[in-house]
Amino acid sequence: MALGDVHARLNVLPLFLGRARLSLSRDEASGGRFSGAVTVSRHGFGLDDLNGQLRTGALFAPLPVTTLDLSAVTVHFDNEMCESAEGEVRAGLSGEVGGIMLPAGLRGNVRCAEGALLLPLIGQSGLEQVNIRISAGGRWRADLVVRPTDPAAIERLTAAGFAAGPGGYVRRIDGSF
Repeated sequence: MALGDVHARLNVLPLFLGRARLSLSRDEASGGRFSGAVTVSRHGFGLDDLNGQLRTGALFAPLPVTTLDLSAVTVHFDNEMCESAEGEVRAGLSGEVGGIMLPAGLRGNVRCAEGALLLPLIGQSGLEQVNIRISAGGRWRADLVVRPTDPAAIERLTAAGFAAGPGGYVRRIDGSF
């Protein structure tokens, strides 16, 4: 994912502890405010206190996620397993799925689940939900859940590859970074 022009600074003190920590920042003039850090150690890596917007482009295609707005997002992986995660993510969406317009945005708090980072994103109406699981190796899985209120929408969703599941109609999309 392209971050645009960022200021990067290697923090010296963590090197003495066997970790490399790179602080990143971007100001408004360079494409919107962004700040945070990336930490790498022998057995793991992490993202610390990320704040700002990331333009995802086609990163999650065919899932129509265009932006991720991060607020105090911290994630740590140890030995390929998500060890801890906190913070809020708002995903900007565009387009439709199965003839159903998606809301402009979904939001949720990140957490670890079954060794992966989980972004459980829910629309304001509660009728749309995307659960994105990201593994340390860069694979991701998105479960798009729609709870249609119109019987005609059920036919369109089924034709678009959705299947009846717990809590609505579900379509699973797998990908990698």
